[in-house]
Amino acid sequence: MVLIGTVVVFSTSPALGDTLTLNDGKTFIGKLISRSDGKVIFEIRQYGAVMRKEFQADEVSKITKGDLKPKKKTKARVKTADELPPLPPEPKIPPIKKYDGDTYYLIPLRGVVGTSFSAAFLERALADAVKRSPTVVILEIDSPGGYTNEVSELADVISKYESKVRMVAYVKKAISAAAITTLCVPEIYVKPSATIGGAYMYGMGTKGMFIELSEKMQSIWRAQARSCAEQGGHDPLLAEAMVDNKLELHVVTDDSGKQVKEGDIDGKAEGAKMLVRKEKLLTMTAGEAVSCGLARAKVASFDKLAEKLDLEQWEQCEGYATILADHQEKVFKTFETQMKKLIEDSYEHYRQAVKGHPRKFTYLHYSRSKNFSEKSKKKWQRRSRGCLRHLRKADKNLKQAIRFCESYKRPNVAEKLKEYRKIVLDLRKEIAGSLHKDSPLTD
Repeated sequence: MVLIGTVVVFSTSPALGDTLTLNDGKTFIGKLISRSDGKVIFEIRQYGAVMRKEFQADEVSKITKGDLKPKKKTKARVKTADELPPLPPEPKIPPIKKYDGDTYYLIPLRGVVGTSFSAAFLERALADAVKRSPTVVILEIDSPGGYTNEVSELADVISKYESKVRMVAYVKKAISAAAITTLCVPEIYVKPSATIGGAYMYGMGTKGMFIELSEKMQSIWRAQARSCAEQGGHDPLLAEAMVDNKLELHVVTDDSGKQVKEGDIDGKAEGAKMLVRKEKLLTMTAGEAVSCGLARAKVASFDKLAEKLDLEQWEQCEGYATILADHQEKVFKTFETQMKKLIEDSYEHYRQAVKGHPRKFTYLHYSRSKNFSEKSKKKWQRRSRGCLRHLRKADKNLKQAIRFCESYKRPNVAEKLKEYRKIVLDLRKEIAGSLHKDSPLTD
C-alpha cells in the first residue's frame, strides 16, 4: 500500500462522501479517485484531514457512492399568501322533507353584520326556506353589530320575503347594525338576558381608531333606522333614539295601550315611565323592550316560543340555513387567518421602513456645495434601498389582502386596506424620489 500526496486541512464532516470497505471490515470515508483491475485510488477524509491512498483491488470488498457536499439545514418555509388555506368547500343542500305538524325553519344570524352574516347569506337561507314551506321562519339574532351599509340590503331581503313566509325575530343580542336589522321584523321576541339597541355610527380611521362621521352621514343613518322601524311596524322614535343621543323618551300607558313619547314629561303624565334620558343612547334590556312594545314577550327557550306563537309540538324543519351558517363561520375563520398574517407582515415591514427612514439620521456634507460626503451618500442610498425593500414587501402583502377581501366579498375591509396601501405607496414614492439626491439639506 503506497501513500500518495500530502495532508491538508478539510472541514467537511467525516460522515459525508463515498465509503470504501476492505475485506477485513475496515471502512474509509472520502472520494473515489480512480478504479482499475489492479488498484483503487481513494481520497480519505478523516479527522479534519485529506489524504490519498492506493489499495490493491483484491483488498477492497465494496465501494458505496455518497454525497460529498454537506447538506444545508433548511428552515421551515413560511407560506406565501397564495399558499394559505383555500376556502372550505360549499356544503350540499339537504333534500326537502315533508312534515305532518307545525315546523320552524331556523336561520342563525350571529356574529358581525356584513362579515359573519350578510344579506347574501340571508337571501339564500330564505330562498331555501320558501321551498320547504315551514310554518314559521325564526331569525335567531346574536350579534354585536357590524357594518351599517349592510343593513339596507338586509332590510331589502326581509321585505322581499315577508309576504312569502312568516318571519319571527328571536333576539339573544342585537347591538348597533343588528338592532336596526331586527326592527325590520314585525314579530320580535327576546331572550330574558337579551340586549337590543346602541346603534350610533362611527367610522374607522386609517390607524384603526374610531372617528366621528359627518352630520350628513349620521342623518342618512338615522333615516335608515327609522325606515327599518316603519318596515317592521315599530315606533320610529325607538330607532332614532338608538342612533341619536339627543332624544328623551318615555313609555306612556293609557287606555289605548303603550305609547312612546318624546320630551320631558316625567311626572306630568300618569303612567309615564322613563325609557332613555338625553345624552344617552337607547340600549334596552329584555324587560324594557317588552315594556315599550318593541318585543312581544320574553321567551327562555324554543319550546316557550312555540307556546307564544300558538304552535303545538312543532319540530325543526331541516334546511340549508344552519349548514350554511356553519360554513360561513368556517369561511370567516379562514379569512381571518389569512388576513391576520398578511396585515401583520405588512405592518411590520412598514414599521421597519419608518424606523429606517434615511431622514432620521445625520449625514456629513461639504460646507461649500452642501453635497453629501462620499461616505454619507452611500449611507443615504443604502438606508433608502432598505426602506424601499420593506415597503415593496408591505405593498405586496396589502395587494394580496385586498384580493382576498374581494374574493371573500368583504368590500368594507378592502376599502380600509386601500387607504392603508396609499400611505405605504406615498412613502415609497417619497423615498424613491430622493434616492439619488446630492444633498442632505434638500427635500
